[in-house]
Amino acid sequence: MSGSPCDIILDMPEEGVCGLPREFFIRAARETLSRCGIASLKGRSIAVSVDEADEENIARLSFRHFGKDKPTDILSFPAYETASDIAKEHGDEVFLGEMVLCEAVIRRDAESDGVSYERAMAFVFSHGILHLLGFDHGEEMFGIQDDVADVMQE
Repeated sequence: MSGSPCDIILDMPEEGVCGLPREFFIRAARETLSRCGIASLKGRSIAVSVDEADEENIARLSFRHFGKDKPTDILSFPAYETASDIAKEHGDEVFLGEMVLCEAVIRRDAESDGVSYERAMAFVFSHGILHLLGFDHGEEMFGIQDDVADVMQE
């Protein structure tokens, strides 16, 4: 996908979420998609639903869907299980799934890691996009997130 910007469609409030503007998330999504190497996304519109929750509600969602009874920074709910499932989709628009962010956890983690809130959010948001694309935790995933967070700081 390098060199070919996608149309990013974010289902989120016009003003953005978690204290950051919509354009921040569009740019982070575009940066993530340009680095993920999924050729089947080239030239397509990519849609993602993005919401935010407080610590209590994200902990409840995390427990309900993943069996973890504590607040987390982001939850991703992919529409597809793998990148090859996404490739089978034939429309011009691909809905990747839904993400829920928790501003309080991301801010706390940014402070404890000694990084800006914006860098932490770019890292976490990229993480969520990659999960929607079928990535699992690993060196490739974390490398992409680091690259996106670095570019978003420029």
